Amino acid sequence: METLTSLLTAIPITIGGIFITWMGWRGGQGKLERNALMGVRNPTTLQSDAAWEAAHRAVAKPTMIGGIGAAISGVVAGFLPGDINYIAVLVGVGWMLAWVTGSLGTATRAAEKAAAAEA
Repeated sequence: METLTSLLTAIPITIGGIFITWMGWRGGQGKLERNALMGVRNPTTLQSDAAWEAAHRAVAKPTMIGGIGAAISGVVAGFLPGDINYIAVLVGVGWMLAWVTGSLGTATRAAEKAAAAEA
């Protein structure tokens, strides 16, 4: 039962980390189009396609670092017993949130610069 619990906590964080990494990579390539579900979504980044693309190119690396860290913590958590498993997952989620939210200012500044260049 403990193995099942470990896997049920590890698999979602691993998949989430892979998804965040993929999203960061797509944004860095300029392939993450404005949408209603994912990406840095604030009034500045949503002003135009140029602002959106500039923001996501600017935060591609921190987003991918956050996602990779979360995915790694998920894999590690899958091999850990009980409460230690939860600690690994929390560390991974904290890592991801720190990198992703820590880069929001960078995204906004890049979007503002792109919007000003368009005007």
